Amino acid sequence: MAVGLARQEGDLATLGSAWRRARTALVRHPINLYALQPLGELAAAAARLREREWATPHLKEAQRLLGRAGHPGAVGDTVVLGTSCTPPSSPSSRRKHTQRGITEI
Repeated sequence: MAVGLARQEGDLATLGSAWRRARTALVRHPINLYALQPLGELAAAAARLREREWATPHLKEAQRLLGRAGHPGAVGDTVVLGTSCTPPSSPSSRRKHTQRGITEI
């Protein structure tokens, strides 16, 4: 979280300090679905600090993880509790999207 705040504020000194702590954690922890959002923030920080090589292997592992999951959230898809469906084509669609899936109206 400190990395994201420092990056968004443009505070390079704090970002560098937070990044050094975060990259140690990055190396120690496996990539899973819960780590994807923080990984994105860490990758942005790594790019800002010109240290992409630290994040690249973890980003590749995240891509493999998403590939095994069928690339949920890909452009044009709506992800509903782990399933992918096509969004309605128009507001007059007779389907209602809910958290439990798609139901007919």
